[in-house]
Order: sequence, then C-alpha cells, then structure tokens
Amino acid sequence: MRSAPRRYWYKNGGWNAYRYGGERKAKIDAILSHGARKAMVDRVADLLRDWSLSHFQNEATVRHGLRQAFCLQGHGWTRADAEATYLTDTAIKQLGYRRPDWAQGQPDHARESDFCNWCHGPIDEKGRARRQRFCSPECARVALEKRGSNSDVVDGGIRNSARRLVAKAEARPKPCAFCETPFQSYDPNIRFCSNRCVRLGALEEQKRALSHRVRPCEQCGNNFTPETIQTRFCSARCQAKARYERLRLKATPVPIACTCCGVMFTPARPWAERCSPQCSAIVMRWRSGTIRRISPRVFDYMFRCEGARITGARVTFEAA
Repeated sequence: MRSAPRRYWYKNGGWNAYRYGGERKAKIDAILSHGARKAMVDRVADLLRDWSLSHFQNEATVRHGLRQAFCLQGHGWTRADAEATYLTDTAIKQLGYRRPDWAQGQPDHARESDFCNWCHGPIDEKGRARRQRFCSPECARVALEKRGSNSDVVDGGIRNSARRLVAKAEARPKPCAFCETPFQSYDPNIRFCSNRCVRLGALEEQKRALSHRVRPCEQCGNNFTPETIQTRFCSARCQAKARYERLRLKATPVPIACTCCGVMFTPARPWAERCSPQCSAIVMRWRSGTIRRISPRVFDYMFRCEGARITGARVTFEAA
C-alpha cells in the first residue's frame, strides 16, 4: 500500500493529522425546518429592529428567550443554543448590522476627531489644531481615573493625550523665549509657545551664533555677516545679479572647435565636442577601427590623430 505524498501531509495538518485524523467539528442537527427557519428569522429581525441605544441592544434577550423556548420543548441545551445562535446571527446579517471593533466599543470612543473622547462634546479650534483628544482637562482627568494604568496598548494614544492635557493644566505659566507671551506646557523643557515662535527663535539663535563670523560676498566681494549658514550674498541685489550672470552664461555658451573637423561651433550642450552627427560617426568608426572609405573629412581628421596607418584599402590605428 502506497503512502500519501508529503504535500498531502503538509496541506492537511502534518503526519499526525494524516495518521490519526484531525479535529472535526461536531455536527448539530437543526431543530426547525428550512421554511420554519426562514419565518423565524423574519420574526427575530422584527424584534431586533426595535432598538433605542444600539443595534445589538436586544440581541442577548432574544437569543436567551429562543434558547429557553427550545429547551422547554424538550430539546437539549446544545441544540437549543446552536439554533438560537443561528437565528439571531442570520437576522443581524439580514438587517445589515455591522459589529464594532474593540476600540469602537469602548465608552470613550468618538467617531470623529472633532469631538471629545469622553463627553463627546465639540473640541475648540485651538484644541483641534493641537490634535487633542479631549475638550477640557476635566474630561481628560476623569478618563484617566476611569481607564486606569492597566489599559491595553491600543488606547495608548488617547491615554497619552489625556496625560499631556492634565499636566498642561497643572503647570505654571512661563514666558515664551521669543515673544515673551505667558503659556502653559506639559513638558518643562519646551521654551516656545507656538511653532511660529520656534522657527523665529531658531533664526535668532542662528543669527547670534553667526554674528562674529564674517565672510566675503560671492558677487561683489564685500565682507558681511551672514544671517544663516547658507547665505552666500550680502544683499538681494547681489543675489539677483549673480543669478542673471548664471542664466546669461547658460543661454549664450562660448564657441569651441570641433575635435573632428576643427570648425568653430556653438554647442547646444555643455558636453558636446563635435559639430555634427557626421563628425561623431567618423570619430566612432576611427576608435573602433571600422573605416573602409577615406573621404576628405576622414583624411583631414586622420592627420590630426597619432598612430594612423594606411595599408592598401584598410586603415589601422596603433594608438589613440
């Protein structure tokens, strides 16, 4: 007797499952017939449709009532529970109700970021700009007390937002390092009140750091104190003049001599060396040693090259 191939073992749970058999779900016979089930599902859907707080408000009550009724008819608890579960799940699917995930089922869940995660009230524009999850320190403090420190990792962002809001409310006002406006912060190391003050303060610190450094202007050559590390010109006028010179040189390139025929031409690209495709083809054939016919242009080019030797109708090159 031939054994089953290895791919069958791996596909169906390994050798133990093939030899001794895998786990099989027990088949529970239905209590109601197909037509009776369909009618019962419609009646269960009517009961579940009457809700006030949630789509699943009456699910447990209906399921327990069906199971109790089947048990009182003389059916076993397992068959009664399976039949009641099938009827309620089919009715929920028929109504199109979608079960929420773990985060959506929490009491502090808010559908949109514009509402508080505890009282579901609106968050002001300043709080939304700072991506706060609570409308006030009071809501954040109550959420921390109710949630506790043993929460799951999923709500870590909400917990951290509540802690920052509470710490900010309890912090003492201090002046901004740039505009000297009093503000509160959850982090004692923060020195600025807004992102605008952070950028302007960084520029001021950079100016003070570069105040003792003097460099020459790349356009006029005068010494000046740069505002930033990337500053290369002493004024906007020198910067515009340098840009104009750069564009003018780029638009009017200097004429050069062709390396093949020696004719002066204006290159369209900075790396161009030949004046025409014909000269480029001659240079390529000369470098590969495939010149068959000596034209006047090829003859003139050969005199400019070293190592050219003519043997009969063939041209060879000893060195470039």
